[in-house]
Amino acid sequence: MVYRTCRTFHMGGAMGDIMRAAGDKLRLVHVADTMNHHRNHGLRYITNPPGNLVRVHQHSKAVANSSIPSDR
Repeated sequence: MVYRTCRTFHMGGAMGDIMRAAGDKLRLVHVADTMNHHRNHGLRYITNPPGNLVRVHQHSKAVANSSIPSDR
């Protein structure tokens, strides 16, 4: 079983619960670059038109520019 963390924040942020439920079936965790939209560090997310039913997500440069080899 593969667990992709890229949408964890949109799924309630229960990463530990999801991995525990998978138990021994979990073989790979894929860490992606989606930022936690609940912790916006004082920034505002603006969507147009106001009040529309969209989910905002941004990608972080930290993972994209990481020095971690992709084979790890």
